[in-house]
Amino acid sequence: MKKSIGLDIGKEEIEVSIFDGEKHRSGRYKNTKAGLNRMVKDFREEGECTITMEVTGTYHLKCAYKLYEKGFDVRVENPLVIKRYSELKLRRIKTDKVDAGTIASFGYKEEPRVFKPLGKERMKLKVLVKEIEQIQRDINRNVGRIEALKQYPEKMTESIKRFRNRNKRMKEDIKRIQKEIDEIIKCNEQYREIARSLKTIIGVGERLSGAIIAHMGAYEGFESAKQVASFVGITPTLRQSGRSLHREGGISKMGNKYLRSLLMMCAKSAVQYNPQCKALSDRLKTKGKTYHEILISAGHKLLRQTYGVLKSGQDYDRNYINNKMILLST
Repeated sequence: MKKSIGLDIGKEEIEVSIFDGEKHRSGRYKNTKAGLNRMVKDFREEGECTITMEVTGTYHLKCAYKLYEKGFDVRVENPLVIKRYSELKLRRIKTDKVDAGTIASFGYKEEPRVFKPLGKERMKLKVLVKEIEQIQRDINRNVGRIEALKQYPEKMTESIKRFRNRNKRMKEDIKRIQKEIDEIIKCNEQYREIARSLKTIIGVGERLSGAIIAHMGAYEGFESAKQVASFVGITPTLRQSGRSLHREGGISKMGNKYLRSLLMMCAKSAVQYNPQCKALSDRLKTKGKTYHEILISAGHKLLRQTYGVLKSGQDYDRNYINNKMILLST
C-alpha cells in the first residue's frame, strides 16, 4: 500500500509525518516558496503517496495548489473529521508533530476528500462573497450596539449616528462588491447559465445565486440534496438514547452560516410566492409549527429546488405540483 503523508500547516511552518503503515517519520518545512519547493523534491523521493492536510483558513492553499500542480494525490479534509478521528484513538497529547501523525494515520486508513482546486474566477467569487459575509456580520454587530446605546438614561445621539453612518457606508460597499460578483458571472458563460437557471426559482435572487456558485458551483462535488443541506447546515438533528431521551433538535448549524442566512431571507419571500414552499408552509401551519420552523423548512425546500434545477438541467416549474396532481388523477 502506498505511503501516507500528513501535513499540519501553520502560517510559518509545515509539520510533516510520513507513515508507511508501521512507523512514522517526521519532518518540518517553512511555509514559503523555497520551503515548498524543497518539500516537493523530498516527496518525489518517497514514491507513490497520498498527501493529506486539514482546511486551515487560507494557510493550506499555497501548499495544496503547489502539490496538486506537481501531480501529487492531494486530500484536504474538514478539521472536525480529523478531530473526531483523534478522539476515537483516545489521543491526549496535542502538538504539531502529533497532529501531523494523526493526519497521516487518517489518510492511510480512511478515504479523505480528494482536493479539487478552484479556477481563478471561482476563487475570486468565493473571496468576494466571503467579504460580503464579513461586512454583513459587522453591520449586524453595529445594529446590536445601537440597540444597547438606546437603553442608556442619557441620549447617545452622536454615538448612534456614527454607528448608523458606518452601517450606511458598509451597505454601499456590499452593493459595489455584489456588482463585481454579478460582472464576473455575466462574463463567464458557465456561471451565467447556472445563475439564470437558479433565478428561475421563485425566491432565489442575485445574492443567493452568486453565493451558491462561489461555494458550490453547479453542485459537481455533491451526490445528493442531503449532502448539500449538510454542507449548508440546514439538516434536522435528533437526540435519542434508550427511553429516557428522544428529542428532535433544531437544525445542525454545522455548515456555511452565510448561505444559511441567505436561505432564511429568501424563504420569507418563497413562503408567499413559491407554490411548493407556500404549500409546505400551509401544511406546517395546520400542524401548529412556528413561523421560524416554517422558514427553516422552506429554506430547506428552496435549497433542494436549486439542486434539482442544476442537476436535471431543467428550469424551475412553478406548476410542478399541479402537473403532478393531474398525472395522478388520469
